[in-house]
Amino acid sequence: MKTEGIFIKRALQANDISTCNIAFITRRFDLQSTGGAKIREDMIKACQRIGIRVVCLSGEGLRYFLSLAKLSLKGIGYVLLLYPNVPTMRNTGLSAFVKNLVEISLLWIKKKRFRSKVILFVQDLPIEQINAMRGLKPPPGNRCLERKLFSISDVIGVIGPEMEEMISQYYAAVKSKSVYYKFPPYFSPVIKKEAKLERPIRVAFVGDLVESRLRGVIHSINEVRGIQYNFYGPQGEWLRELKRSDICYAGVYSPEEIGEIISKENHIGLLLYDPTNEKITRYMSMAVTIKFMTYIFSGLPVITYSRYKNVARTIIDYKLGWIFDEPTQIPYILSRLDNNSYYNIIENVTKFAESIVAKDYFGRFIKASLDKLSHC
Repeated sequence: MKTEGIFIKRALQANDISTCNIAFITRRFDLQSTGGAKIREDMIKACQRIGIRVVCLSGEGLRYFLSLAKLSLKGIGYVLLLYPNVPTMRNTGLSAFVKNLVEISLLWIKKKRFRSKVILFVQDLPIEQINAMRGLKPPPGNRCLERKLFSISDVIGVIGPEMEEMISQYYAAVKSKSVYYKFPPYFSPVIKKEAKLERPIRVAFVGDLVESRLRGVIHSINEVRGIQYNFYGPQGEWLRELKRSDICYAGVYSPEEIGEIISKENHIGLLLYDPTNEKITRYMSMAVTIKFMTYIFSGLPVITYSRYKNVARTIIDYKLGWIFDEPTQIPYILSRLDNNSYYNIIENVTKFAESIVAKDYFGRFIKASLDKLSHC
């Protein structure tokens, strides 16, 4: 892992591009154990491995905007931004719109003043997420601001063709700017799962367990003897009130704890949201979620919906689990498992997690982005 990072750094310098000319501009999160906080921390670690300077903007509210206004990019040729983070674009309403407008305007001013190139690493599309997961229609102004963010970016890092296509509906030029990063940076120990498939088969579900988002999942899965579903995450107390013996609410754990816990207590990880919600299905078609990475690094094979195209393709290509067309097929697929097939998939999962660490997809993305910019 360390050798790969050094290799990428030397490759950049061999092309007369020093990583000291790149700055990752990020904002601090609070200490809550959120997916966004882990992504940010993993981005920082990935940058540090290849010598990219990390600049953390401090403060909340007005203090944050003052720190952004005072930011100097002197000597910085390339600015790396994680989206959403800088800017956030996760909230709706007039005050949020004004904050996003000020933030993007300041970024545009900094880019012009210091003549820096902007590399936008798009981990998520917050407007699409709000629309799909919360059912809130995004204000037109937010679309305009996001379009402006894409327009001031010189490279747009997207996870794959589905994300690229989703952005291109609102900003066509993304296809001339995009670079695929395939997998986001993820730093957690690779856990090798014990390949023993005793009954009942225990299936983990990790994430925010908001009832409105998850009740459709529960209703879509039939209760079958010999299969148990364990749910981990905040806002899951309502699960205890369900009259189903196969559903268990297992509590909340930090990102540092969750890997060992779910590996010890489960055989498989489930990636599914309400299959009747077309907006969520469309949104999930472009994602490789932190949930997926958590399962893989915990040594758990993954079972997911075939319409989540990006994740489904990854699972099929690397033989990491199973794909279903309808959630009613889940018990049938799991009931047919045997120790030999389970062992083979466990081995694939471990090798895949180790390859993500060894191949340093983030370092490769930075090199590809700089190569693209050098030919512009």
